[in-house]
Amino acid sequence: MNNSEVLEKLRAYLKCQENKVKGINAMCTHNMCDNCDLCYMQGTTGEHIEAIEVATQALEKLKDNEPGCRCNSSQTNAEKIRSMSDDELAEFLITFKNTFGEEYEG
Repeated sequence: MNNSEVLEKLRAYLKCQENKVKGINAMCTHNMCDNCDLCYMQGTTGEHIEAIEVATQALEKLKDNEPGCRCNSSQTNAEKIRSMSDDELAEFLITFKNTFGEEYEG
């Protein structure tokens, strides 16, 4: 399943759930899903599960690339600093930009 198909299925599911909650469509309030285009667009239960799995994997990849994320790292920042060589630590301290408290300065 490609990303476009995943988006189509998840958007259809979301719209279907919104309609059910709002009671917009008489078919939604009476669970007459067999006659609904949104039901067809969501796909089978297997396709819906696959779409959620693909979307979840994509979000996990994005999360791993977030700044400051230690998702794939077992080391804390303190452990990383402790394991630095003297030269690495000196470079870190020289180039460190401390912005703590700047939002309070006038």
